[in-house]
Amino acid sequence: MATVSKRSWLHGARKVGDPQLARDVMRHPEVTAGKLTAYLDQLAGRGIELPHLRAVSRSSFIFMDGPEHLALRRQIASFFAPASVERWRPVAVQAVENALDRLRSAPDPDLVRDFAEPAMKAFVHAVMGVPEDCGEDLLELIIIANDVIEPLLSASRLRRIDEAMARIAACLVNSGRPAGSFMAFLASPEEALTDFDPKTGMAITVAEAFVTVLQTFTLMLYDLLLQPQAVWLQLAEPDLPEEFIEHILSVSNPTLLIGRAVKADAQIGGCPFAAGETVLLDIREINTSLRAAQGPQAHMSFGFGPHKCLGEHLGRVFLTEALPRLARAFPELTLQRDLVRHKRTHVLQSAVNLPCILTGDNVRINPRMTEIRSRADARELLNDDEAWSPPDMVSHLEGLAQRSGEDLSDAIRFARNAPFFLSGERHATARRAVFAQIGGNRLEDWQPVWEAAVASALDHLAGVPAPDLMRDFTDAVFKGTVKPVLGIPQEDCARFDDLAPRIQLVLAPLLPMRDLLQIQSAMTGLLARLEADAAAKGEGEGLLAALLREEMDGFDPRDKIALTLVLYGASFNIRHTLGNILHHLLMLPPEQRQALLNTGDRAGLYDRLIGLCAAPKYIYRIARNAENALGVPAGTTLRFRLATLNRAAPAGHLAFGHGLHRCFGAAMSRQIIRLAIPALFDRFPHLQLDPQRHAYAALSQTIALESLPCLPHAPERTA
Repeated sequence: MATVSKRSWLHGARKVGDPQLARDVMRHPEVTAGKLTAYLDQLAGRGIELPHLRAVSRSSFIFMDGPEHLALRRQIASFFAPASVERWRPVAVQAVENALDRLRSAPDPDLVRDFAEPAMKAFVHAVMGVPEDCGEDLLELIIIANDVIEPLLSASRLRRIDEAMARIAACLVNSGRPAGSFMAFLASPEEALTDFDPKTGMAITVAEAFVTVLQTFTLMLYDLLLQPQAVWLQLAEPDLPEEFIEHILSVSNPTLLIGRAVKADAQIGGCPFAAGETVLLDIREINTSLRAAQGPQAHMSFGFGPHKCLGEHLGRVFLTEALPRLARAFPELTLQRDLVRHKRTHVLQSAVNLPCILTGDNVRINPRMTEIRSRADARELLNDDEAWSPPDMVSHLEGLAQRSGEDLSDAIRFARNAPFFLSGERHATARRAVFAQIGGNRLEDWQPVWEAAVASALDHLAGVPAPDLMRDFTDAVFKGTVKPVLGIPQEDCARFDDLAPRIQLVLAPLLPMRDLLQIQSAMTGLLARLEADAAAKGEGEGLLAALLREEMDGFDPRDKIALTLVLYGASFNIRHTLGNILHHLLMLPPEQRQALLNTGDRAGLYDRLIGLCAAPKYIYRIARNAENALGVPAGTTLRFRLATLNRAAPAGHLAFGHGLHRCFGAAMSRQIIRLAIPALFDRFPHLQLDPQRHAYAALSQTIALESLPCLPHAPERTA
């Protein structure tokens, strides 16, 4: 009996990405979806009985083939016909509107927990005919049961699925079968149904299909909210073109692979297939090929042939109401991308948490802090350095040292030389000295060094069997470009590189004393290393050597070293922003990414990408007096949320700050990013992410990827 083997799935299965060959495979009589019953028989031989799962498998569209499968489809096809499902549109509208009310009142809003799941829960209960007060969360149960599509799960996972199916069956059998519902369509209220009735098994399979719609919806939200706000606002427009939704369906598909087993040797689409061979239909590649051949709306996201999803029209009813209504309700919706959590299996991907900011209105976080989300307010406030100054970290640390009795002298030194904590003449002195060395007109000399660093990083990436773009590319680019400019050691620097990332933590407000002392210990070690280097090498290249040679009023040699280290810590945002941009670009459909990278306005493109994908989360300012534009008490902290501010207009972003406190390294950051990105995609034009395997670092002030795995052996472009 042909089965889809987990071993062959992971090692050596044949992937099919050609749409026509995929169609031929899907409808060939010698190709099967695989028999779950064969595996259940093996488990039964070991004493593991899964009665509800076995009953469902006998009535499941997923595991059936041939005339029996087609007869089952015909039995329920009229319920899911395009004209028939329109009667569920008012139900979808009500479910979505109720979920929007819940989202509005959520204290810490999450688009999955507070919107997508409540809307889908109400919808699935109504369509299936199960009262919401039935004592069970039907959606939660079918999410568990839907895992049955994974190949050859462990016995413990299957037991959990069997238990969920038992509870779903009880809900369906005891539903009362209200008029118009799917359960009433299957069986009249007078007909006796049991948990193991074939109709009950069929209903469980239909209920599970709602999970795919939910997964599609969460991925659509994730993909759309990574884009500039203008893309999101298109959804809110009246008379939204059908092609817009179809394009999103083509791109944001939860199904990665569909497995099939070959029953006997066969020629399919002119290709030989062997008996027992596992075939994996790569839906992402198939859809990419279809878009290239037929236009941006083309896809095979609902499958093809006898196994095409029966519920596609009902799914569209839900999606075409939920997406536009959410966009109209929250036009300024912003995703907290570093807090998003995904579920990824061999065959599926979905977003399980989508934390978000709902509006662009300023918010009082607590009596001492207001978060600025209004773009108009942000620019006005950041331009007024007299009314709104940077936090006085030096005074804070001096007071903390006095109260605690701890020696915080090195932490105070770093704060006294950190541009983002400075105002007045000391800030101006540091700015003049740094700009004299790394201002925009001084960076041309470093171009050959940067080009060599990027080329070296690309060579390294090409030789890695399991590449990670953060570990194997952006880290190398960052160190190879920034260290020479700042005069940071590049040899015997393992200890330095281990300590240096901790400089970023100096931005975190109100650190506990234990954390502060640990950060200070790292700062002390870094100061000592650069002092020793400066003493040993004397004259050298880079910013640090230039600062040590220059007379700077109020800056001793250790201050200059501290200033250089602070700038190096701030420059980690080059690494982080570059990684965020790569993730953003690789999440786009290949044809859209290529068109974007081929735009004539390269400088404008990369500036918009920097704004959209900026690593810094916040800018801070303090109210200097009680009379101010916001009417907040003196000493109130303003926290500017950059993701919300930049998403509205990434071309005029605040990623580098604004006004007098604009980032010292802005010009350097831009040039390195503009160099690295086209070089990467020129070398690896077919680069692909390993979907949803990325991970973010746990940083409170920064959006920074810790890992960004991509698929190995991406073909290189050769001369």
